[in-house]
Amino acid sequence: MSDDDTDIRQIALRRQQRRVRSRATVEQILEKETVQLTRRRSSTFENKSFEPNNPKPTFISTMPMPLFDDDSRMGRMHVPPVIKCECNNLETYALINTSSTVSTISMDLIERLRLMDSVIPEPSTTMNPLSTPQPEFKGKIKYIELSIGSWQQIAQFNVVESSVPDISLGIDFLRKTQCIVNFEDSSLTVAGHKGERVSFLNNRDVMLLSRKSANGFNFSSSNSLF
Repeated sequence: MSDDDTDIRQIALRRQQRRVRSRATVEQILEKETVQLTRRRSSTFENKSFEPNNPKPTFISTMPMPLFDDDSRMGRMHVPPVIKCECNNLETYALINTSSTVSTISMDLIERLRLMDSVIPEPSTTMNPLSTPQPEFKGKIKYIELSIGSWQQIAQFNVVESSVPDISLGIDFLRKTQCIVNFEDSSLTVAGHKGERVSFLNNRDVMLLSRKSANGFNFSSSNSLF
């Protein structure tokens, strides 16, 4: 074998060795980045203490699970918060409505309470700061005794044609009475932390309320859901 053939083989061998080393380096880098990414993802949804030198915990980093789970069942698990209450000693139900600036009562309930003569005609509509349209108001009514658990107060409402439930407690009521809407234990507390606490209706009863309303059932009659 000539010297030229030997030199060519040595050059080819060195070139092959460089390729192997280069490929190994790239694989090591990719493996290292994959491990780091996996660690970051696993720590994102864990509740852990943060050392002073680490970044401050964020809302997402302290979540014990993904904020939205693909296994959620919207129809069963995310019904609106509804509570049982009384208007002038007549049992009915109220929606906790933080998207409405004012509280409302249905014309149907006004008729059952025999308070049609007490309605102050004042047809109007309002817009909230986010420009979300509110229902058309037929008027106002004052001096309704609203009872939530053992808590009682004289309240006034804007009258709407119909609604389910018959009462909607808007921001005006929630702010004035310092209500606490707690989704952790599914409850409403009226009059601050030490006030009256009532539980939301469970999912089954809210769905039953909606179905019976569609069938023209009178929720505020003596026939109770419970």
